[in-house]
Amino acid sequence: MQSSSLPSMSQITGYTSLSAQGQREIAARGATVDLSDSISASNLQALGVIRANATQREADISQLESASHSPDPAQHTEMATLQRINQALLIELRTQQETNQMLQAQALQTLVGQKVQQDNLKSLFQTGNVYQQNFNAITPQQSTAGTQLKAHGHISREEHTFTVLVNRAELTGADRRWASRYEVGDVLRYQRGSSELNLNKGSYVTVVGIDPQANRLSVKDRQGDLISYDPARVRGIDAYRETERAFSVGDRLQVTAPCRDLDLPNRALGTIESISVRMDSGRVVAFDPREMRHFDHGHAVTSHSSQGLTAERVLVNMDTELGQNLVNARFAYVSVSRASHAAEVFTNNANSIGDALQRDIPKTSAIQVQALNLPVSSAPGTQEIGVGLSN
Repeated sequence: MQSSSLPSMSQITGYTSLSAQGQREIAARGATVDLSDSISASNLQALGVIRANATQREADISQLESASHSPDPAQHTEMATLQRINQALLIELRTQQETNQMLQAQALQTLVGQKVQQDNLKSLFQTGNVYQQNFNAITPQQSTAGTQLKAHGHISREEHTFTVLVNRAELTGADRRWASRYEVGDVLRYQRGSSELNLNKGSYVTVVGIDPQANRLSVKDRQGDLISYDPARVRGIDAYRETERAFSVGDRLQVTAPCRDLDLPNRALGTIESISVRMDSGRVVAFDPREMRHFDHGHAVTSHSSQGLTAERVLVNMDTELGQNLVNARFAYVSVSRASHAAEVFTNNANSIGDALQRDIPKTSAIQVQALNLPVSSAPGTQEIGVGLSN
């Protein structure tokens, strides 16, 4: 009987505090590991039997050859010849059986590999979904920060509203091949372009129609031309939603996609000065917000986006209820080490935050799921912790 590679679920540290989605993912990956272990053990056993029989089979074949070439008349009677034929057929049958066993083993290993890939794809989808929710969850914090800064006179009370693009990060590469995954009004950007569709590299279009049955998208470019195509035939597509943001002079701004024309990297931060933006690097840039729409408020950023940044003071929001995949030692290091002068931590539970930040969550592959402190993709509805930076 193959023993389970996972201990009892109740013995896994933090298991009962995980979300239902997290518990299901542990169970699914545990089943994958158990299945892989069982198949590997069965295949090794079959290979051992085949190797053990190989010596005897070579002896049987050698004996048949000797009898066939023997000068002894008794070895060439009709009965002796039929016996040798039967023995040869039996050897061939056993060889074919062993070949079938190996082919079956290869097929099972392939199925397990596909199961691991499916687990990984599900995990990637959950990660993408969480990232989108994390980014959207930061927006109310940005709005609140802006209101407080206006009240204290740090930024202008006069607002200017712009339409910006928010990345639809929940769409996986596979999703982008299906028309049903898009929504009317989505803005698409083509990283590679398409000579067949007469779309230039870096061009933008707006989705105006969807035909899920035929798997076709209808889009309109900036010149007003209508284009219909199968999204499965075009690669390198970024999908965005349009949304309105209000900005004032003095507002912090962050770039949400690389801009080669302005030589700005993704997540670069700056401060709005009249009709220009002074980046934290010291550069002053100006752009037309109707053309370059990849920007958002920059009063707070996610811990992931804060990597590589430095500020005099850092305000960190640490919610212990968000799970070990978000609140752990790596998050604590990245967030607090952004400060050159002072870091303040705001948490919902001062008693348990210390234990939460001591958790070490290593990067783990699907077949290493038996580790007790297993990182699990957060269920929909969780959010990444925001890190507030101020100079």
